[in-house]
Amino acid sequence: MKDENNVIETKTEKENKMSDTTKEIEKESNVILSKLSEEQFNKVRNYLGYRLGSFDGFYPTLNTELLTKVEEQFNSQNLWRVKVYEFLTKDELLSVVKDYGSVIHSIEVDGGIRVDTDTLDFAKKYDISAERIEKIGVDEIKKWGDCGDLEEIEENLQSHSIIEFPSSLQNDVLEENSDDLLFNAYIHGCGVSLTTKVNISLPNREELFPEKLVA
Repeated sequence: MKDENNVIETKTEKENKMSDTTKEIEKESNVILSKLSEEQFNKVRNYLGYRLGSFDGFYPTLNTELLTKVEEQFNSQNLWRVKVYEFLTKDELLSVVKDYGSVIHSIEVDGGIRVDTDTLDFAKKYDISAERIEKIGVDEIKKWGDCGDLEEIEENLQSHSIIEFPSSLQNDVLEENSDDLLFNAYIHGCGVSLTTKVNISLPNREELFPEKLVA
């Protein structure tokens, strides 16, 4: 005799899986993507995976304002090179970004390293969550760069546990540029800014559309 509890549990598991699959199929972007050939799908996946960059400023989520920035980026790039617009409209691309996009935030410290009469530019990024940015305050973080002094910037970064110890930023910058430095190098003119990166995580076509679900 079969265990009735096991039968009920197995049935529930199947129903949950079917429900999850249905939700995936019902996504607006999945309807769009399901119409693409394998080659077209891979072009879209590669484009969104590698072409979207960072945007200046703090956008806590993938909101309308940030999506407008993404749209402007689409407009400024030559999409005809990858021929994405031959089979997807801009609105359809944005639909995919909405469904599969997320945001990553960073504090960026930039400045110059003076070497004799030459100056090498540098930029150093530190990941930080949206929650921590909101707790510290966007305006407060921007003020860290007003002084242009690396030591003071480092003190602020350390006090909020963004770096572990004083001079770690300076050491990192000098170490990364060691091949270009001779002697008497010093860092100057530092600034602090916030950046938001849009990250797209689009599954493989086989994962998104099992063979029995693909037309």
